[in-house]
Amino acid sequence: MKYLSELLSNWPFAVWALGLAAVFYFVVAKGSGHLSQDNRARLSLYLEGSYKGSWAENFCDLFDKLFGANHFSITTFLRSAVASFAAVAAIYALLGPILGLLTVRTTSALDLFTALAVGALVNIIPDYISLWETRWMLSTFKRFRNPFVQFGLLILDLVISALIIAIWISAFLFVTGQDQISWVEMIAVYSTYAVFFYSTFLTSLWAWGYCASSWFVKTFTFLRLHKLLDMNAPGKSLALTGAVAIFAGAFAVKPLASSDFVGLDQFDAQLCTWFPNDACEHAARLTLDDIRKFEYLVTSCDRNTGHSCLGPAMENIGLSEKQTFEIFRKACSVENAIGCTRLGYMYKNALGVPQDYDKAVDLYRQGCDGGNALGCTNLGAMYDVALGVPQDYAKAIDLYRQGCDEGNALGCSNLGFMYDNARGVPQNYAKAIDLYRQGCDEGEALGCTNLGWMFENTRGVDQDLKRAETLYLQACDMGDSWACEKMKTFKDVPK
Repeated sequence: MKYLSELLSNWPFAVWALGLAAVFYFVVAKGSGHLSQDNRARLSLYLEGSYKGSWAENFCDLFDKLFGANHFSITTFLRSAVASFAAVAAIYALLGPILGLLTVRTTSALDLFTALAVGALVNIIPDYISLWETRWMLSTFKRFRNPFVQFGLLILDLVISALIIAIWISAFLFVTGQDQISWVEMIAVYSTYAVFFYSTFLTSLWAWGYCASSWFVKTFTFLRLHKLLDMNAPGKSLALTGAVAIFAGAFAVKPLASSDFVGLDQFDAQLCTWFPNDACEHAARLTLDDIRKFEYLVTSCDRNTGHSCLGPAMENIGLSEKQTFEIFRKACSVENAIGCTRLGYMYKNALGVPQDYDKAVDLYRQGCDGGNALGCTNLGAMYDVALGVPQDYAKAIDLYRQGCDEGNALGCSNLGFMYDNARGVPQNYAKAIDLYRQGCDEGEALGCTNLGWMFENTRGVDQDLKRAETLYLQACDMGDSWACEKMKTFKDVPK
């Protein structure tokens, strides 16, 4: 009764699953009807346990009947193309209107017409190649009767098919000038290209279904339940058991793919842990929990640099300054040092809130005391230029040194500037150069810019204009606008 209620409440998915099961039944039953009498007899004996052949022998015959024995023929290509369109339409219907994953998890809309048009460019060729690969793999199965070896080969078939479509999608994106997407984004349905990725497994899934049906029917015979099946029509027996398994299996896994299933949040969290560069921003975009959103974005950034990428990451997932402020506030309220530092930055620069240097100083101090290196560096800068606190070069130097020692590259660059310009310490170009170089090597644009200035103006080193130009270019690529302006005039400097 509960299962019936589940069917009625999910009737669109039920219709989709029923249609998939019906197609499987029709293809296998109709295809097996074209097998020779000898092949049908061998299939019956195999299912009864009397024939020691491989299920792949029978499936290869069925495969040839459906797609054509000669793979490199117009007939096979056209049938493969029709199957590709059908697969794209089926996967689009499942991920889009039925489960709602395309609307909830991806960042771009995709209508059916567009899906079919793109599928014509993305899927037809790789699906045809995948069809050939599956045909070759099935012929390989004939040499193996051990079900565990067969299972391993089926896994290999899935992996090869995934590589084929992933490479083709990557090439398509490159040719059309679009940003590349990772296989993680396709598998997790973070991208609409998941439709084309999953649809390419059509032939592999038919092999899996046929294989599972064979093993299921053989289990019946082992338990002496085969009298419930018609062994005089082995193809229909396989078709029926496979169709029932597909229908029931679809409902068994449906909760894992529903857009409102809480397990998806756990799935995204795990992907963020394993693949931070590919999954964390998506996980942050999808979660409704502000603290977890912040943690996901933190994971996607460099822990040692104080997460200077947090601002751009917030913008990437479409958060306003007000929303960003609220997330940082919540993070700081639970004593998250990075959140306090970022909140202080917003107060210091009047980002979404009135400028308040006193609050910025307090928040930077909380961040620094909590172990965030950028908090120490930023607090040092407040003492350096007397914002919210009296100017104190000694404190600034101590805080810059603490930030640098704890891995913040900006702290190293700022400390180098103090030695370069004798601010609170005796002028020491050698130390300044070492600290600028350390900051530059660790990805801080200011360190590269200042080091370039040293080489250009003969401060502690012999003049090297070529080296200076290279450093300015490096800093410009990192986003330092002053270095970019310097590059425009540097070409006029005699070398």
